[in-house]
Amino acid sequence: MRRNVLIGFVIGAVLVGAGVSLIFNRPPDTPPPIALETTPPTEVSATVTLYWLNSQGDRLVAVKRTIKEKATSLVLVLALQSLIKEPPPDNLYSAIPKDTEILDLQVDGQDIRLNLSSAFGRGGGATAIQGRLIQVLYTLTSLEPTARVFLSIEGKPVTYLGGEGIEVKQPMTRQDYPEIL
Repeated sequence: MRRNVLIGFVIGAVLVGAGVSLIFNRPPDTPPPIALETTPPTEVSATVTLYWLNSQGDRLVAVKRTIKEKATSLVLVLALQSLIKEPPPDNLYSAIPKDTEILDLQVDGQDIRLNLSSAFGRGGGATAIQGRLIQVLYTLTSLEPTARVFLSIEGKPVTYLGGEGIEVKQPMTRQDYPEIL
């Protein structure tokens, strides 16, 4: 029995010695094992301001909303969709036609490029057209007030909008359109 214990002890010592030798005698150019990170992409939590029109249509009313998404562009898309599709708060309204579709929205630094469906340019007089432009501009720039907005309809940059031909400067900035209509 002593012999078996002695053989087991010798085999164990050899195995431990071989393992230690492998660890300390690794070639210098062999990188250490890499631990892979499995963290999911983080969400952007942003408080945006939706700009609605008052019941007379002559002033903007700011309504804050927190939106969580995976990218700033998605936060802005959800903010615009709220102006288009959701019922406004009491005594407020949106001049943006309900059948307006957001075809594309891209954020690149200080530039926001928005492509809307042709419904955005239809209907309403000069005041309504100006109201919808200002609603879109101020909502899109609520995260970055100095951002520039490039507006396209059906992929074409807008120069005039609506039946009365309201001129649209490109890019649009808050300095081009006063907040009060």
